[in-house]
Amino acid sequence: MSHLLVLGCILTGGVLTILKLQCGLAVYVLLVPFLSLGGVLVGEIVSASMIYSLVLLSALGFRLLAGGVAPRFSRLAPWLLGFGFVSLAGLLHPGTSWQLAILPVFYGALHVLLYSLLSEESTARRLIAIVSVSVAVLSALAVAGHVLGWPSWGAPSTVSSLARPMRLEGPAQNPNALASVLLFGVPLLLAMVLTARRRFRKLLWGAGLLVTLVALVLTSSRSAYLGGAVAVGGFALGLGTRQRRALVVVVVVVAVAVGFYVAAFSGGQFVNRLMVFKNDGRLHQLTLVGQIVADEPLFGVGPGRFREAVAERDPDALVDPHNNLTLVLVEDGLVGFTLFVAALAGAILIPFRAARRSQGDRRVVLAAASAAIAGYLVHGLFHVNYRWTLLWLAITIALALADAEPKAREVA
Repeated sequence: MSHLLVLGCILTGGVLTILKLQCGLAVYVLLVPFLSLGGVLVGEIVSASMIYSLVLLSALGFRLLAGGVAPRFSRLAPWLLGFGFVSLAGLLHPGTSWQLAILPVFYGALHVLLYSLLSEESTARRLIAIVSVSVAVLSALAVAGHVLGWPSWGAPSTVSSLARPMRLEGPAQNPNALASVLLFGVPLLLAMVLTARRRFRKLLWGAGLLVTLVALVLTSSRSAYLGGAVAVGGFALGLGTRQRRALVVVVVVVAVAVGFYVAAFSGGQFVNRLMVFKNDGRLHQLTLVGQIVADEPLFGVGPGRFREAVAERDPDALVDPHNNLTLVLVEDGLVGFTLFVAALAGAILIPFRAARRSQGDRRVVLAAASAAIAGYLVHGLFHVNYRWTLLWLAITIALALADAEPKAREVA
């Protein structure tokens, strides 16, 4: 995606946000999965989705000051903002990245303002549907690029067959990053299939689910497969008996279709990715992480200093962080780690418990939202993905839906 196209999307969405906040919010949610993969525009971590988020924050702030939006705080807000300020305190360390230090505060503020806007259940559910559409479209484009040989989408441009030796990368040019986004779509699209009333809509949502799973398989991301299994399992746990039976039917049909694709076109690569493991230094890095935490237990070494801290103890060690938990533990210490884990545990459990107390479509959508976050974070045990706008957007929508009053017809 070119920078001009990205900036055009941001400008268009920004104008819509200023003119009509609800319309701008819908466009924002539609674009975030794409913009999260659109690459860095400014500095180290200022992505297109962050720039758009700043536009949205400005519009929400104006509405809040003008009295157009009533301030509301979710049950996660104190934990998120607390983690943000611990990260900000890391600026006291020399060499700390100021961009990474302010990022959790930025996402905490976005969470509070968005949560204030999403007071109605219908709005939150509409946004979940929009996220599902966005992930399905992204998956279709990624698979099309793979099949047609678009060079930047993980396929050689000179080959046009379906059998690909390369992993599907998408616009991020990183298969694990693409898999992070696709993981969100699996339980959400399952929920759309189960709640659609008309057969045509069920077929459309089913097609979106199928292409998303095919794209996920083509990433050959083993941690994403594990995250997908956790997401579907968690989704099933949140459903009622009748809905669970319907889910089993959908999963079996889609699994057979995806399995046929894997067996016919990508079986060799798929098996190799599952069976071949290499010692790339991650276990040794964990021992160094333990030493760092022992030296800087409370507030860590400061945001952006993970690589430096590891290299100081062993210059030959693997310095790139490979999961969210060790990164937060090293950079934000035990205090930041505790706040971070508490916030993410609440993001999964609050909508899940609300789902168990609900009925009908509300239960299905809440269970899917909780499962999507859980699957994404399981993938984050092997890939750093907590600094993505998409995660905090999904958490905000899930919390708003859990705390919103259910529709009268579903209460009855």
